[in-house]
Amino acid sequence: MVVDGVDTRERLTPLIDDVRANSLDPYATFRSAYMQRRAAEILSLQIDETTKANAELKRVNESLAEQVVRSDRSVAVSIDAVERLL
Repeated sequence: MVVDGVDTRERLTPLIDDVRANSLDPYATFRSAYMQRRAAEILSLQIDETTKANAELKRVNESLAEQVVRSDRSVAVSIDAVERLL
């Protein structure tokens, strides 16, 4: 864990130094970058949740469709049986 943090900091040091040297407001630049990354993470989570919900709805719809088909077959068999009696 600590090694990962140190490694990340080491990789980002040139970028951090560049922002500090070339930005009028380094804090605002870092804040903006963070907010953009966070918004992307939230959007990704929302997309994942939507995908899961859609998959569940599809499963429920397929199950209901199977029940309707079985019910239709049962009704058809019952109608045939009644017609034979007449």
